[in-house]
Amino acid sequence: MNDYKVNLFEVAWMTEEQLSRFRSDFRIIADCFVQMRKNREYEPSKQEMVHAKEVLQTMTVRKYVL
Repeated sequence: MNDYKVNLFEVAWMTEEQLSRFRSDFRIIADCFVQMRKNREYEPSKQEMVHAKEVLQTMTVRKYVL
């Protein structure tokens, strides 16, 4: 068995400061998870999606996970 170091992040528990560090579409997904944890609702941000299809597919799946 290999001894690999793995960093895990609880995305839904990220702070606003941590979210602001992301510049990619992942920021939209992470923000969605944070909002869902706090409010059980999601208000979309104004950030433009580069990979809209993939982001929307991920956000569709999240409703079954949360």
